[in-house]
Amino acid sequence: MPLPEHDQWAVFPMDEDEPSVVMTNMALAEEAPHGDLPVAVCLRVPFQDLGEFGIGSDDEYEAICAEEDAASERIRAELGGVCAGRVRIEGHLDVWFYVPDGVAQAAAEIIGESMGKREHEVGAGEDPDWTVFQETLLPDSAQMQWMLDQQLVSAFEDMGDDLSVERPVRFFSTFGDQASADAFADDARGAGFETEPGVVEDEDGEEVDRIGVLATLTTAIDFDSVHAVTMAVLQLAERHGGEFDGWEAEPASAMGP
Repeated sequence: MPLPEHDQWAVFPMDEDEPSVVMTNMALAEEAPHGDLPVAVCLRVPFQDLGEFGIGSDDEYEAICAEEDAASERIRAELGGVCAGRVRIEGHLDVWFYVPDGVAQAAAEIIGESMGKREHEVGAGEDPDWTVFQETLLPDSAQMQWMLDQQLVSAFEDMGDDLSVERPVRFFSTFGDQASADAFADDARGAGFETEPGVVEDEDGEEVDRIGVLATLTTAIDFDSVHAVTMAVLQLAERHGGEFDGWEAEPASAMGP
């Protein structure tokens, strides 16, 4: 199976409560696991300058990434492997590659040449199911929502919106049966939301066999404010067996005096 021609990077926190950054090559997600690349290779680089948050100074991180990028290009061109992602956490950076059978040592040598005198370790192991990619690098629903909220808030910022202005924000969730949808709506109203039924459509605008619930709350849409509400709704929907499907709001300029 050929690798995607272009990488597609997603960046999100491993844990919102602790300094951490995961950078994942999402171009690999749709076809994972890639059967031709059953071996996981991990480069671990300890930070010499822990920086303000313990996850390395930005200058050191960027220098390491430049060296790792050079290794990634060679691993792809010479060995047919791919960089799957990075995990930047307290004390060190882990970079994960997937390579074909029989070339892990060659990958380690390429990495060593790129890292030069920088302290590092390289390990490798069989991972035909891409367990590291699936369980460590791929974002879960909460991490995915973190990214989506960042993107949507940034879109409002780009329009010059005053994010501090409170406005009705509509949060949409879907369920497989009416009982689950009703239980979610009851709990949402108990938490201060107004609720109403919502129509669920596919990408072509056709209605699908899911029960939609629209929960509305008046709030500001700066990231911290709206993300806190989003996560509360997402967790409530999942508790009732449903799926959170995003939020929408009007720009402050459309709110009137």
